[in-house]
Formats: sequence, structure tokens, C-alpha cells
Amino acid sequence: PSAQRYEYATQNELLFIGLHESLKFVNSIGIQKIREHNELLSEKFYEEILKTGGCEILSPEEREFRSSMITFRIRGKSFNDITGAMGKDKIRVRPVSEADLNGVRVSFHLYNDLDDVERAVTSIKNFIKT
Repeated sequence: PSAQRYEYATQNELLFIGLHESLKFVNSIGIQKIREHNELLSEKFYEEILKTGGCEILSPEEREFRSSMITFRIRGKSFNDITGAMGKDKIRVRPVSEADLNGVRVSFHLYNDLDDVERAVTSIKNFIKT
């Protein structure tokens, strides 16, 4: 007579334990601190790729509408070529092919630092030179 009748398999208890532990980890740092950290990195990245002159930023211009994920493209270059070059530099990014955007998304989070921003920007600058 309960919703349990719709369960057709066993539940993954480790998944729930992992979720609980990850929430404890995030709460021990604080959501606001994580947000501030991520914004610092993404804003630095945004400012630096603007200076390259070769990148068209697809993320919103208004800071209040941006997140810690910045999407860009390089005029005349394929997102596959950009992600490939950045991959060779051991920088993981996401290609954005939907709606023919031909873009690349760079995401920053707690495990990144300003050195990661610099490495990503340097990789992009080097790619533009080719």
C-alpha cells in the first residue's frame, strides 16, 4: 500500500553515506566561503581572457548573472581544437557544442586555485598564437 511498491531493486546505501559525508564536508567549510572562492577564480579568469583579444565570452557580461563557469570561444577555431590543446596542457574543460555555440566551458571550484586560473589562461593564449 506504500510507495515502496515502485522500488524494483535494492537501494545503494553507500551512495547515501557518501552524500551525507560530502554534505558534512561542504558544511564544515561553509557554502558562502566556497562561493566566494569560486567567484574569485572565475572572475580572475574572465578578466584575463578578456585581455587576450581573441576570445569571445559567451557567459553574461553582468557579473551578478555569472557563475563559476565561464564559457568562451575563439573566433575561427573549433571547440574540439581548443579542448584538445587544453587537454594536452592537462586542463580539463567541457566542449559546448549545443545550439552550434562552438564554445568551451571552464569551471572553477573548491579544489582549484589561482595557479589553475593562470595555467588555463596561458594555455588559451598559447593556443591563440598557433
